[in-house]
Amino acid sequence: MGGLATYCQITTIPYSFYGGSLVQLDIELPFLRGNDRRTEGYFNYHCSMRTDYNLREITLQTFEEFLMVDDKDAAVKPAQDKWSAKEILGHLIDSASNNHGRFVRAQFSDDLIVTPYAQNDWVEAADYQNMDWQDLLITWRQMNILVSNIMYNTTPEVRDKQRTEHNLHKTAMEPIAEGAPTTLGHFMEDYVFHLKHHLGQIREVLNTEEA
Repeated sequence: MGGLATYCQITTIPYSFYGGSLVQLDIELPFLRGNDRRTEGYFNYHCSMRTDYNLREITLQTFEEFLMVDDKDAAVKPAQDKWSAKEILGHLIDSASNNHGRFVRAQFSDDLIVTPYAQNDWVEAADYQNMDWQDLLITWRQMNILVSNIMYNTTPEVRDKQRTEHNLHKTAMEPIAEGAPTTLGHFMEDYVFHLKHHLGQIREVLNTEEA
């Protein structure tokens, strides 16, 4: 048989990546035994990077998309018991506020026990329905830039640390079974999934009004 390849891990220095992020690339290159060259050029690698799960890009693109929405259209409720676009966006402001604190506190804790909040009550208490659409939109944008920042500044070691003490079976949009291992990274991704879900609802409400 020909020689077998053994692997040695090489870590490059960080280099500039999209949006100023730093990416550290860990590369495993084959060292060959004997004169067998058949495996030359093959390698495995994995990236250990800081990320915001595209939250900043989603936020800025959505801000531009919704900027010219008429205030009256944003206030239309599809049904008496359904949120208007203003109220959905207000809920996303509440979500950003709550989860920014959750993500910060998780930097200094081994668990992911998060405090739920009464979402409908918060929307009603803030009276988002009677706020100006552009004021809400600007607030939502700035809040999510803050959330994006804490996501990006979370190190891979903290983000990917396994945590079995959590209540994401109750608080995550995509629940994790009680006692099953999860990570802060999963919780951050769940935040972006939740945000995209409600942005889709806003589009549906606005399109229904136009129809």
